[in-house]
Amino acid sequence: MPSYIIIGASRGLGYEWLRHLSRDSENTIVGLVRNPDAVEAKLASDSIRNVNIIKADLTDHKSLSAAVTKTVDLTGGSVDYLIINGVHQDPVGDFLSPTEFIGREELLHDYMVKAIETNVVGVMYGINAYLPLVRKSSVKKITVISTGLADLELALQGNMSFFVTYSAVKAALNMVVAKYSIDLRADGVTIIALSPGLVNQLDV
Repeated sequence: MPSYIIIGASRGLGYEWLRHLSRDSENTIVGLVRNPDAVEAKLASDSIRNVNIIKADLTDHKSLSAAVTKTVDLTGGSVDYLIINGVHQDPVGDFLSPTEFIGREELLHDYMVKAIETNVVGVMYGINAYLPLVRKSSVKKITVISTGLADLELALQGNMSFFVTYSAVKAALNMVVAKYSIDLRADGVTIIALSPGLVNQLDV
């Protein structure tokens, strides 16, 4: 009975994973979200019952540790597939080019710090928290959601100066994932950064 942990499962791609994986009653599915009530209501309206929701926040390592403790009771102590989908996005900062931050220094600082806190540090919190459970599995798969916008060649060929902070932070995340891949190779853990393409993240 495979176990799946989705961190950042409240909407868009994360919620769709819950929906898709729930079609197989043999799966043990755990979604980590900041607002469990809203997600549980959405699951109920979609007639999805075989999903477990735990409250946690990528930027709060203590909440992740607590979530791991609850996960052990649900999965029997191991995790086959860890999927980290949580992300910080900003409707203003995401679309700006480097020079459009001129005169907006506080916005640049605040957005970059928040983006790094969630998209890099938070992801490391999530991986490190669940790693002991992943190591106990025979599957040992970790997927971290990245973006094609972090690709240097795509940015240059596509003449895309916008999304500077989001792209830069996700590029940093890709390097972090590469370092984990090297670090965990001897343990038999496979970790990848995955670009899912264009995804509607506006729904619940």
